[in-house]
This record gives sequence, C-alpha cells and structure tokens, in this order.
Amino acid sequence: MRKADTGAVARSGPTAKLRCRLLTSVAVLGGLLAGAISGSASAETLMEAWQMAYQTNPTIQAQRAQLRAIDEGVPQALSGWRPTVSIGAGVGVLESDNNQVGSATSGTRYPSNYGLTVTQPLFRGGGTIARTSRAEQDVQAERARLQAIEQQVLLEVGAAYMDVLRDLAVVQLNENNVRVIQRQLEATQDRFTVGEVTRTDVSQAEARLATSRANLVRAQGDLEVSRAAYARLVGQMPGDLEQPSEIPNVPPTREEAIEGAVRFNPEVMLARFNESSAEDNIRVVQSELYPRVDLTGEVLQAWDRNVRDGRDESYSVTANLTVPLYQAGAVTSRVREAKQIASQRRIEVEEATRQATNQAANAWENLIAARAQIESLRASINAFE
Repeated sequence: MRKADTGAVARSGPTAKLRCRLLTSVAVLGGLLAGAISGSASAETLMEAWQMAYQTNPTIQAQRAQLRAIDEGVPQALSGWRPTVSIGAGVGVLESDNNQVGSATSGTRYPSNYGLTVTQPLFRGGGTIARTSRAEQDVQAERARLQAIEQQVLLEVGAAYMDVLRDLAVVQLNENNVRVIQRQLEATQDRFTVGEVTRTDVSQAEARLATSRANLVRAQGDLEVSRAAYARLVGQMPGDLEQPSEIPNVPPTREEAIEGAVRFNPEVMLARFNESSAEDNIRVVQSELYPRVDLTGEVLQAWDRNVRDGRDESYSVTANLTVPLYQAGAVTSRVREAKQIASQRRIEVEEATRQATNQAANAWENLIAARAQIESLRASINAFE
C-alpha cells in the first residue's frame, strides 16, 4: 500500500504533493486534538475498576460465601468440648386386670414422667483437638483459595481494561486512516480529472478505502467484545478509561520475584494448608481407636395421679468408659487411607511450588520482553514522526 502511495505521489506535481501532505497533517492533528479533549474529561481509572470488581464480582462473592460456610467448621469442632443437654417427657394410659389367687385388682392408670440428661465429654482420644486443628487449617486453606480467585479476577479485570484501551486506540487509528485515505481518494480523483493519473490509480485508491473501512468495522467489533468482557467482570460498561501508569512494587530482580512467588503465592499456601489439614485428619481417625470417657447426669421424675403418693424422683451421676475392641478393620483402613491422602498433599505442595516458580520466571521474562518491545516501538514512532 505504501509503495502504491509513493508511486502515485511521484507521478503527481508539486501542488498535489503539498495537498496530500496538508490533508494528512490536518487529519493527524484532528485525531490528536480529539484525544486531548477526551483525556481532559473525568476518566475511569484502573484502580476504580479493580475496586468495583472486588466489591461486586459474582465469582468473588460466591467464594466469600464458601469461606463463611467453611468458617463454621471451627465452632462445630469446638463443640466436642461442650456438654449436650436433652429433656424428655411422657404421658400414657395403663389398663390393668389382675385376677391372681387371693387378690384381684383392675383399673386404669395414667403414668407420667419427665427427665433431664446432661452429658459432658471428658476424653475422646484427642479427637476434639485434632478436629479443631483440622477445621482451622481448612479455614486457612479456603482463605488462600479466595485470595487466588481474587487475584485471578483482578488480573482478568486488568487485562480487560487494557483490551478496551487497545481496541479503542485501534478504532481511532482506523477512523483516522479512513479519513486520510478518503482525502487521498479525492485528491487522486482530482488528479485523474486533470489527466495526471490513470483510472487504475483511482481504482487502487478506492480499493484502499474499502479495505480501510472493513478494518474499521472489524476493529469496532473487537472493541464491543472487549467492552462486554469488561462489563462481565466489573459489572458495568466501561466509560472513559484512563491510561494507567506503570505498575508499582515490581520486584527489582528475577530471583526476588521467584522467591516472593514461592513464599506468598496463594496456590502454594493453599497446598501447604491442605497438607496440614490432612495430617490432622490422620489424628482424627486414630482417635476412634482410643477409649472414651463421658460424664452423664440425669434427673427423672415419674408419677401416677391415681395412686396416692405415687411420685418417684431419681438423680444419678455416672462416668461412662467406652473402650473399642474390634471394629471389623474399618477404622484401621481409614487410618491408612488418611496417611496416603496426607502423602498426596505433600506431593501437591512440591508441585505447587514448582508451578509458582515457573509462572514467576515466565512472567519476569515476559515483563523484560514487553519493556524492550515498548522501547523499540517508541523508537520506531519517533523515526516515523
């Protein structure tokens, strides 16, 4: 396309050359002026987009609800230290007919009773301690999972934000290109009228205009797709977006980036907490093999309104010892299962560490390459200007 333009200008006279340059300069100046006017208005920043996504994104909200559900595992585990209280009552009708030798009694009685039972666990083989620790590790793991999802969503928001800016710039570039080529077509038609160029030159200019319009339509479609992706993540269509500045707090070296990823990557932290939870689960299952001691207090009152002084009260406090002797091998099998799961979780920690190291190294190399590409593009822009 550039060769064709150069050839057309070379065949034209000085007046046509000056006219083409003037039209191009006017179009570029108009684009720059429009950009300056739009940039002076209030723009939506990347930080504001992140804030809206953090507060309203349904993926994050659903994971927060999941975390609140996992939080309830801690009080459920702690309930193993607390007593249980139950109350019961009964009302009935008793028909009796006794015809024994020497005595004959019959009649209807109405016995009633109620009772209160309190059971306090004293020893559960360490199961309550292990369950509490396992529940706490599960909460920490779920928090790490939430952090990983938050980071992923915010990363997608940042990418969608930049995609909208990119596609908007491409649309503006194509609009400017259509205007410039339209002016070039008009100049070519004027030169054809005075006999400076041929019909072929006019047809080539018309083809370039049709191509530029097709590119503009495609760029507008890409922009709408990016705007829809932005709205899905943030919850509203993008307005006037502001070009973000350089992201702060970037590690100065590749080694520090990898070290930070290994220490603070939420996927690595999730794997570590899952490993601790699996270790606690072994002790939870093993506690079923140990004796249990419970203290039970009971109050019972019963009476019969048809019998004089038919009221009976009883109070009892009992310490109960339960020793499991044989459980058909089910508990020992579950212990072996829990140990294998713990071994799997340890391997997953190593896998998550390696993956975080690889991701950090790739991200660092991509960052260095992107910075170098930006400098090359700036030098190219300066050369073209």
